[in-house]
Amino acid sequence: MSSELVQIESDMKELVETYLENRKKEVVHLRDLVSQKKWDEIQVIGHKLAGNGGSYGFPVLGNIGKNIEDEAKLASDDFSKVNQLIDQVDQYLAVVQVEYVD
Repeated sequence: MSSELVQIESDMKELVETYLENRKKEVVHLRDLVSQKKWDEIQVIGHKLAGNGGSYGFPVLGNIGKNIEDEAKLASDDFSKVNQLIDQVDQYLAVVQVEYVD
């Protein structure tokens, strides 16, 4: 995944930095939930990510969150799709660059 530049209003800097740090922690938590087959909790996190990703200026995260939510609803024994989606979140967080503008 190539680098992605997202422009955010400068007065949102502290909130956005905290938001992104929390998403990194969430990736670890999601991996743990998958290993425990806690589909309901994964679905809730996916739903929240679907909503808040766009609100914070990261529609890519919102789209991935929606896909996580949808996959978790299936509650399948095939973890590969959910794991791929979690990997996408992780990869996006590694490459997204935020430019704060006035």
